[in-house]
Amino acid sequence: MSYSRSSGLNETKTRCKVCAKLIPEGAKKCTECNEYQSTLFRVLAGFDLKGIIALIPIATLAFAFIQDRVETKTSDLKIALVTCEQNKVSLFASNIGNRAAIISGASFVTNGLPSMPLSVILPPSKKLIDGGETRAIDLLTDARLSPGGLVPFEQRNANICEVTITIETIAFDHEMKTQDIVCDCPR
Repeated sequence: MSYSRSSGLNETKTRCKVCAKLIPEGAKKCTECNEYQSTLFRVLAGFDLKGIIALIPIATLAFAFIQDRVETKTSDLKIALVTCEQNKVSLFASNIGNRAAIISGASFVTNGLPSMPLSVILPPSKKLIDGGETRAIDLLTDARLSPGGLVPFEQRNANICEVTITIETIAFDHEMKTQDIVCDCPR
């Protein structure tokens, strides 16, 4: 809306978009309330260095929150054999996922004989392997359950002898997985 008012110079007046006072038409700022007439300029004028600095922690938290919701959460435990001895198996467990996984148990089978348990030599607090972590693990035979160790006495002279070690893990999604590692019978 334009209003005409003569004040000696016969200039056209319009109303301020903020305070509604009469100002010269085409004015960028109101002479009464000192506000910009353009919405964009009003928004940009409201930002100062303190305001921007205050928004940085909020933006950082928002980014972290969104990334946590979008990022796929997985456990991916990889087992690598180091040594296979008569009474002990040494291995490395690497979690290449981004969430923790647990080594819950281990067993072995020699030449197809019944499965025998292996003791995981880790305190309970060390059985949890965080994402990106690698841990050395020893598995021991139980002399009461498998007196000959990994190779029972009756299998010691077999031409072909193979030990399959099964590692049980629990992933972040509570899914039980097993991984088999095969080694030649220790002599």
